[in-house]
Amino acid sequence: MERVFRSADDDTLIGLVKSAKGRLVVIAPALTKPVASAVADRIADLGTLSMTVILDADPEVYRLGYPDLDARMILVDLIESHGSKGKWFAAAKTAKYLDLALDCAAHSDAAPATLIRAARDFVIKEPTFAAQVGLHAIAHLLAGRGYEPSPLDIDEAFTHVMAASARIGQGRAVLRELQRLATNAATDVIMSARLKSRISDIEKGDG
Repeated sequence: MERVFRSADDDTLIGLVKSAKGRLVVIAPALTKPVASAVADRIADLGTLSMTVILDADPEVYRLGYPDLDARMILVDLIESHGSKGKWFAAAKTAKYLDLALDCAAHSDAAPATLIRAARDFVIKEPTFAAQVGLHAIAHLLAGRGYEPSPLDIDEAFTHVMAASARIGQGRAVLRELQRLATNAATDVIMSARLKSRISDIEKGDG
């Protein structure tokens, strides 16, 4: 019977990363710099390779003796050097580097649909993150960004933002931020009208 569990040193892991075809999934508390570098090298194969990397962002992981923080810095360097920062949102979120993910979400090339799904998925477990990501999604929609955007996207993002903000006691503050976004002269007229309607519903107690 083939072994399911086995120990692996860096050389073994690097060999597995380099030989992966079609799909590469890396799940670990953290990575050493050599292994992280091997994973980073496979970025060039994203056209033919599906990659998922899940790491633990908790500093306690490193204090307990797991690999060094350079692995996180490799992701930072990749984001900075490859451009299209918004497109790295999903990678940073999957690796649980939520601070990096928020930075990516703010950029104009972040996909609103991806941000809306993240806001939905994190409403319960990370409501502060969900509210911020949802606000970025709404800002992008108001600017006319995204693939075939629809007022229904505003509805969904608004719902997740308000649910998340209520969980952290910031409902009124977030509503004020939404009002600011809705009245920005640079916004898409249709999207802005939909957002103003949702805000009005809340203020009338119908939302």
